[in-house]
Amino acid sequence: MQALTPEQHAKIRKYYDAALRRANVANDLSDDRNVAVAFVLYREAVGLLATAVLASRSAATEVEGQPAIRALDALGELAAAGEIPPLPIALETAKTVLATGEPLGFDRVPAEDLLAKRAAVETTIGWLRERVEPRTLREIRAARILRIIGVTVVALMALALLVVRLTRPVNIALGKPGSISEKHPFAICPADNSGGTNGDIEATYGIHSNTAPPGGIAWVMIDLLASYKIDKVKIYNRADGWFDDGLPLSLEFSEDGVAFTEVNRRTEGFTSRSPWIFEAKAAKTRYVRVRSAKYVALTEIEVTPAK
Repeated sequence: MQALTPEQHAKIRKYYDAALRRANVANDLSDDRNVAVAFVLYREAVGLLATAVLASRSAATEVEGQPAIRALDALGELAAAGEIPPLPIALETAKTVLATGEPLGFDRVPAEDLLAKRAAVETTIGWLRERVEPRTLREIRAARILRIIGVTVVALMALALLVVRLTRPVNIALGKPGSISEKHPFAICPADNSGGTNGDIEATYGIHSNTAPPGGIAWVMIDLLASYKIDKVKIYNRADGWFDDGLPLSLEFSEDGVAFTEVNRRTEGFTSRSPWIFEAKAAKTRYVRVRSAKYVALTEIEVTPAK
């Protein structure tokens, strides 16, 4: 990437910040009634981010009029020239759904069709964000200094963290096999569905189902490989936004993986930092399943056995 002037950085940051404001508001508009409004904001966010990518590669690049389409078209030239990675498949899907320039264009599309394309738009926004560096060189250098200071602090805390890990209650779900109703086609998580039991609280998500079919359900499930009396189940939500999209969620236990019993139901939001916690009171199960009539996206499921 070529060196940019302070004025060019200011322009890129303007596009970047404006895009994130729109995307964040769109993320909160998750119901059928407001999904058309969300896509109006997503269209602007994608266009602004794409314009920021272009502006960061060429000072002369300006895209006016319909940025969500014209800017995305221009990205193809950058990719062909090797200045940015190949465009993801999700971007082409997002481009198709965002192509309308009519004021009521999204209102004419059935809400379920827009919701089905939402993941592609989210993936596109994430990919575009990774192509933009809104900080100036001075800010980057300052961040590096802070990271060096942080390394010292981390080193001092390492022993304490190790003690915490060693004394932490046993998580019998750790490393156990996971399964899923159907993986989301654009999900960026392990193909073997291990992301929900790998012990990591990802910055995005560890496991992500596809949208439930009409009248059906979406689910993720952990096989503990043996039957246990359970003390507690902790469910960590996705960490990249859209926290309440799958609500309500049902937590289910099963001994055979066929007949499931709902043991808890979550209607209120939770996060990756403030997980959904179910006190099982020694209920016995081998299979732990989280079910939704929409979709399920989580970072981790932890299961503590009863003593």
